[in-house]
Amino acid sequence: MNARRGFDRGVMRLTLLVAGIFVAGAVSVRGQEQKPMGESPRPKPAATSPKSEPAQKSPEPKQTAKEPKPEPAAKERKREPALRGYCPAAYLLLGSAVKGNPAYESTYGGETYYLSSTEAREKFDADPEKFLPRFGAVCTTALGGPYGNWLPSDPEVFDIRDGKVYLFSSERAKRAYNTKPQWVIDRAERLFAEPLFEGYCLVSLQQRNKALKGHQSAAYLFRGRYYWFLNSAAKMAFKANPEKYVPKYDGYCAEGVSRNKRYPADPAQFVVFNNRTYLFYDAKTRMAFLTNPAPMIEKADANWATLKDDK
Repeated sequence: MNARRGFDRGVMRLTLLVAGIFVAGAVSVRGQEQKPMGESPRPKPAATSPKSEPAQKSPEPKQTAKEPKPEPAAKERKREPALRGYCPAAYLLLGSAVKGNPAYESTYGGETYYLSSTEAREKFDADPEKFLPRFGAVCTTALGGPYGNWLPSDPEVFDIRDGKVYLFSSERAKRAYNTKPQWVIDRAERLFAEPLFEGYCLVSLQQRNKALKGHQSAAYLFRGRYYWFLNSAAKMAFKANPEKYVPKYDGYCAEGVSRNKRYPADPAQFVVFNNRTYLFYDAKTRMAFLTNPAPMIEKADANWATLKDDK
C-alpha cells in the first residue's frame, strides 16, 4: 500500500516536471519568433534628403573667362596701298595722276599697288622699276635738299624727266626743285643708295645672333629703301619673309617707344625675342629691356599704334 502511494507520487512529480519543461519550451519558442537568433541588429538608415526631393547633382565647375586668342603673327593688319592708291603706271602711260582700282591689284617689293586698267597692270608687272617713282616715292626736293629729309610725297604733284617719275610733297617743293633739278636729283641719288640700318644684315641678327655688315652686292629694295645682306642666301631668306626680319617699330628704340618716344637705334644693340628683332639706343636701354621684356613690349605695341603715324 505504501509502495503504491510512493509510485503514484513519483509519477506525479515526473508529470509536473515534463509539463514545466513543455511550458518553458513554449516560452522560448515565442521569444525566438520575435527576435531570431544569430541575426545582427539592423543598422540605422543614413540621413538623407526627403524622398520628395530628387538627388542633387554635384555642382559643375565655374566657367572661367577665356582669354582672347592671339592672332597669328602672319595675319597682321593689311597695309594701305602704296601711292595712296594712285596708279604707278599712269604717270608714264597717260602723263597724269590717276587713281587705281583695287580690282587691278599688284604686289612688288613688299608694297601693294592699285593699277587703273588691265593694260596698266600688265605693263607694270612686266617692268615695275620702269614705272615706280624714284626714291621710294618720297619727296625728291626734301631728300635732295640741304637736310636730306625723307618726307612723304603727294602723288598728284610729280615731274617726269628722262623717262623717270619724281614726286614732291607740295607744289612749293616742286618749284624749288625746278630751280636746279639735276643738282637735287644727284644728291637724292647718293642718299637713296645708302642702305637702311647702316648696312647691317638683318638676317644675321636672327640667324647668327651677331651684328654683321651686309654688302652692296647683296642689296635688296624693300618698301622704297635698300637693305644690304651678308650674302645671297641671307638676301633670299629676307625676301621669303621680310616681316620676320624687319625690326619692330620701324627700327626705333624699343625702350623709347615703350615711353611713347621715337629715338634712333644702334643696329648693333639688338635683342631677338619671340622671333622678332628689337633695336635699342644704347647698351643701357637694351639691358632695361632684358630685365623685363614682356611688359615693355606690351606698352610699346600700344604706343606704336598711334606713334607710327606721327610725322
